[in-house]
Amino acid sequence: MIQWAFDPGGGLVAKQEFKRPAVYLDHWAILEIAGDPGLATRFVEALKGCQGTWAVSLLNLMEYIGISDERQAAKFEALFDQALPNLFFVDFQVFEVMRREREMLEGGSRRAPYGDADTLSTFAHNLPDIPPVVSLRRAW
Repeated sequence: MIQWAFDPGGGLVAKQEFKRPAVYLDHWAILEIAGDPGLATRFVEALKGCQGTWAVSLLNLMEYIGISDERQAAKFEALFDQALPNLFFVDFQVFEVMRREREMLEGGSRRAPYGDADTLSTFAHNLPDIPPVVSLRRAW
């Protein structure tokens, strides 16, 4: 779940917490759900009803950027925006995640090693409004 907080310097920062149950959707599944308003509503209501998390990867966002049909892209954006803040940016780079897991086991950071802090930061810093009006369309 994406949350907003103030850093020690008073700046607004985005944080994320992985809450179970969680689901990761491949590109075809996102488009299938987003393309059916009833299914999209059911998905978002179920996600929020159980306080779950939609795990989104940079790969999902890259596939979104590649959508050439503007109507399809708008439906993807709408689903993403409706699901907020119940999102978690997950890192799909297996070896990087494994490295962070090892560091955590050796007493390092307790942040979720599978979280993609760079994508979260990029998403948060590209929002033009403070406090943020969170939206996929506005961030990319």
